Parts: sequence; C-alpha cells; structure tokens
Amino acid sequence: MDLKQLKALSVLGWNFGLHLLRAAVPRRQEDQAEKFRSYFRPDRITSFTPEEHRAILEFESCTLCGICSSHCRVMATSAGKFLGPEHLAASASRSQPEFASDAPSLYLCAVCGQCEPDCPEQVPVARMAMHMRSMIRRVAPAVMPQPIQAAAHNLAQHGNIYGQAPALALPRRPDAEFTLFLGCRERMAPERVQQRLKLLERLAIRVTGVDESCCGGVPETLGLDPPPAVSEKILAAGPKKVLTVCPHCTEALRRNPALKDKVEVSHLAEILAERIPSGTKARDIPTPVAFHDPCHLARGCGLIQEPREVLRRLGVELKEMAESGDRAPCCGAGAGLALKDPALGKEVARSRLADARAADAKTLITACAGCRDLLGSARQDSDPAVMMLEDILAD
Repeated sequence: MDLKQLKALSVLGWNFGLHLLRAAVPRRQEDQAEKFRSYFRPDRITSFTPEEHRAILEFESCTLCGICSSHCRVMATSAGKFLGPEHLAASASRSQPEFASDAPSLYLCAVCGQCEPDCPEQVPVARMAMHMRSMIRRVAPAVMPQPIQAAAHNLAQHGNIYGQAPALALPRRPDAEFTLFLGCRERMAPERVQQRLKLLERLAIRVTGVDESCCGGVPETLGLDPPPAVSEKILAAGPKKVLTVCPHCTEALRRNPALKDKVEVSHLAEILAERIPSGTKARDIPTPVAFHDPCHLARGCGLIQEPREVLRRLGVELKEMAESGDRAPCCGAGAGLALKDPALGKEVARSRLADARAADAKTLITACAGCRDLLGSARQDSDPAVMMLEDILAD
C-alpha cells in the first residue's frame, strides 16, 4: 500500500469515526426549517403564505408593457413620487428585500384597480399591492409609514382606523327587512346617521342596527391584520339582507366567506334604484351633474348603472366625465393614500374635480362618504359642488 492510499484510508476512517461519534452523542433538537429561515431574516426574506403562493403566478405574468402606467391617475399627479403599477409589478417579481425598499412608493398606490381593465395579462395590481403591504407588516413593520402604523394602532384599540367611537347606537327592530351597516366613517357622524334613518323611513325601508366593527376592507388594503370577525354580529342581527352605505363595506361583506350564501348585501344606490318611483322630486341643485364612480362600487361590485338609474328617476341631467364607470380614477382617498400623503391625495381629488368642470357639470355626485369628504375638502370656488347621491332627494 503506497502513501496516497494510506492517506485516503485514514481520511475515510476519520470521517467514518466522526459519523459514529455524532450518532452516539445526544444532540439538541432543532427545527431545521426555522433554522434555515433564520439565515435570511436579517435580509427580510420570509416564506410566502398559502394565499401568496396561489397569487404569485398571476403577479409574475406581468410583461412590463407599460399600458397600466397610462391608466394611473395617482402616477400622473404625483410628480414622480409614485413610480406606478408597472414598477410594483417589477418589484413583486424580484427578491423580497425590495418590498421594504420600495415602501415609499408602494404605499402611494391607491389600490383602486383603474389600471387593471386594460391590462393584456389581467395582472391583479391592486391585490398585488395589498400582498406586498401585508408582507412588509409581517417582515419589516418599522418600514410602514407612520400614519399607517397609527391606523394599525387605532384598529387594534378602537376597532376602526380613525380611533374614534361611534356617534350613536342604531335602534334594533325585530321586524326589519335589512340590517343597516353604516361603516366606520359614517358611524362617527351623528347628523348623517340621522339623515340616513329619516330617508329610509320615508321610503318605508325597515332597518335594524348592529353592533358594528370594521368590515375589514380598509385594513386589507393597508396590509394590516384583519379586525375581529363582524360576520357573527351580522348573522345574529336577524335579517337575511344587509344594507350598506359604504362601497368598501359592500365589497368586503360580499367577499366575506362567512356571509356568502347566508345574507344578501346591497349598497344603498341599488335599493334607491329599485324603490324610488320615476318622477320623484329631487332637491333643487345646480345642474347638469356628473357622477364620480367610487372604485369599490364600480370595479369592486360592478354597480355602475344603479346610481345613474337613481339620477334618471329623479329627472336630473347627467353629464358623463371622460373617465367613468369601470375606468373611473380614484378620488385620492383610496387605500390610505390621503393618510400617507394628504397633499397628493388632494391633488388627485382636484384632478377629478377638473374632470367634472371639463364635462360642464355644476354638481359632482358620488356614492361614497370617503370620496365626498376628500373631493369636498379639495374643491375651490370654481369647482362643482360635491354631494352624496341620496342627499339630492327632496325632503
């Protein structure tokens, strides 16, 4: 046996001996999967959730054609601050650490879906942005913008992102046809609550209140943990129909698996279109009017003709804006945009008011309290008045 063979046998024997020794000596049990993940945690790389696994192929179908960027009102208004849906698609198909580094732009996406109808690959940009925000919350919560962190705190402490208690409790009626679900924003305005109740009473629509908590729609768009389930409260209220005044609530409750096939969720615009007779008197308002389609009403719920039917029954002249229906842009309040960057939110709102002026509208009607509040706060003397759809019915 020569020297090379002797060295080879000794190395083999040494390793074989170590193997036997390691097998004989008890070792500390470790979660090998967690150990593997720990190597990458400093780089903010984490496992996908099952839902993210299912969605990732849709996200990666983006061909970076750029069509979406020409249909993004926020990008067009932001003076370069928001890099656009194409950039989000590129980031989503790259390594996870880029999610955190892209946070300043990511949280300017209104999650409105305006860019989606014309996408040749049908990339769900809005859902993609929500997944990315959710991952940032899990992996790098300190990167979340301070207003979003404050919203998360309010949600945990008060059950809504505003940090305020409801203005009043709605009466309970055992003979109600609908459970009235007002939504977080409207519940905090007692005058508006009373106006809604008076309108429904005039139309002989019987409603009962419910111990509301957030529907979960807004937290989802912000990437936050969902609030405690509201479905049990709605089911316990009794009626098999739910009447909402907030489009985001409408969409969120319709998608709630615990309510599916158990209750019918309708937005107030749908009920008005069914219940008010043609020729009903409208309030004396400047006409013609334009209608701003809320994102979650038009694209989220497909309710485009219903509010226009209400205007037709009231005999109000409607002027369509250049972008409307499922192509309508966000008002500027969507998905925390106005929370993260109030100035940009107002600029987007002003661009929408300019659309109404270009259509020669004297009043801009909408069916979302969030849209109404931001458009109303952004309007100047030369802009149309801003009103909610139900508020144009005469007393």
